[in-house]
Amino acid sequence: KRCVESKKIIIFRGSRGREYLADTLKMRGAEVTYCECYERCKPDTTLKPILEKNELEIPDIGLATSIELVENLAEVIVNERIDRLFNMPLMVASARIGRIVGSLGFNSSPLIVGNPTNENIITQLTTWARQKHDG
Repeated sequence: KRCVESKKIIIFRGSRGREYLADTLKMRGAEVTYCECYERCKPDTTLKPILEKNELEIPDIGLATSIELVENLAEVIVNERIDRLFNMPLMVASARIGRIVGSLGFNSSPLIVGNPTNENIITQLTTWARQKHDG
């Protein structure tokens, strides 16, 4: 656990990123520096035209890979008064994201991808689609 002691480590992250990794490394004796090299911001997007263009009332499933994404989606749903989207099932990239889905108003328990690599997400979506088709 002390193998990082006295090591100089730089963490490249988005602005206001989580502290857990750095805190853990510091507790183990590392010298940690941040380089905030991107900033997350909410895009100016409206959802209704996308739904209309694709003739979607409620998508079969939505994919969310960050807490900010789920929070922004919930805000857009409320602001555009398309509450029916709270009935859309969500596949989320982690249990941490999954824990907040219900508190934001989504009605279904999220499907959680254990290890959110692109390959695992595709595998989970494929498995979900097969179960929906067969079930």
